[in-house]
Order: sequence, then structure tokens, then C-alpha cells
Amino acid sequence: MPSTATQLENVIDNGIDGASRLLACLGRERAALETQDATQLLELAGEKQACLDELEKLEAQRTDLLQQRKLGNDDAGMQRLLDGTRSAANWQRYLDLAARCQAENQTNGAIIRLRHQQISAALAVISGERQSTYGPSGDRPAAQSRALAQA
Repeated sequence: MPSTATQLENVIDNGIDGASRLLACLGRERAALETQDATQLLELAGEKQACLDELEKLEAQRTDLLQQRKLGNDDAGMQRLLDGTRSAANWQRYLDLAARCQAENQTNGAIIRLRHQQISAALAVISGERQSTYGPSGDRPAAQSRALAQA
């Protein structure tokens, strides 16, 4: 059985690879969101989930290594696990990649929420639920106007 240091190195290296793939996937997702490519978005959803599943498995392995050494699953426990290994720099690289993934995912989520709001607003205008036009005086027309779908 490989040493704890070797196992940790493998987990971190595989985590860097997985986080790099996830970051690339999130970049492609953003491009697909910008071009509104629904087919690409569906394909990327599966790819993104596969990356997340892999990262979760690696996190479970890292947690197991901490538990084997009776260390807490926190920064202090991780630092103690890293002591005496060559993995500290790679651990920081992994954390940086994870933060970039989180930021990119939040950006993509904001784009999705904005598109959802735009579509909802357009549907509300079409269905007559909300008036978004103004009359010549700048006032909204009376609520008696017919829905575009009824016109």
C-alpha cells in the first residue's frame, strides 16, 4: 500500500486535473450561454456533473486520509497532513483552481438567472400579465388593454 504522502500527492494531483477539466467545462458553458446553444448546454451539463462526481470521490479520499491520521477535516488538519510532503504547493494550486471554478460557476449562474428574468418578462408581456409599454405622455396604458396573444 502506498504511503500516506504518496496517496495524498495522488489525490491532490488528480484533484488539480479534475478541477482544471471543470474550469475548462465552465468556460465552454459560458460560451454556450452567450450564444444560447441549448444542445451544447445539455452536453456540458453531463460533462460538468462527471467532473463534480470525480472531485467528490477525491474529496472523500482526502477526508479518509485525514481520518486515518486522526486529523480534523479543516485547514489545521490539512496543514498537518501536508507537513513533510512535497504537496503543499500543489494543494494551494488546487485551492486556487477550486476558487476559480466557484467564481466561474457563479458567473454562469448569474447569466442563467438574468436570461430567466428576461424570458419571464417577455412571456408576461406576451400573455398580458404585465404591461411594459408607455403611452405618448409617458404613462402606462390602462389595465384594460388586451394581451398580445388575444390581439
